[in-house]
Amino acid sequence: MFVFKQSAPDNIFLFDLSLDGWFFTHSDQYPNLFSFSRNARVFYFTDTTAPSEFVDLQSGEFFSLE
Repeated sequence: MFVFKQSAPDNIFLFDLSLDGWFFTHSDQYPNLFSFSRNARVFYFTDTTAPSEFVDLQSGEFFSLE
């Protein structure tokens, strides 16, 4: 994931190449993020890496970033 350089300390926009999509989070919401490609909030399991695991809070679908 890449951080959009004009993000503010509390409002962060991220881009993920593997999903070709933007995510947004705020310090009060993390580890919940908003996925623009899914048009839904997702939860990031902070203890996961390679791949990072998420759940789409609207559909209940689990997915990962590889």
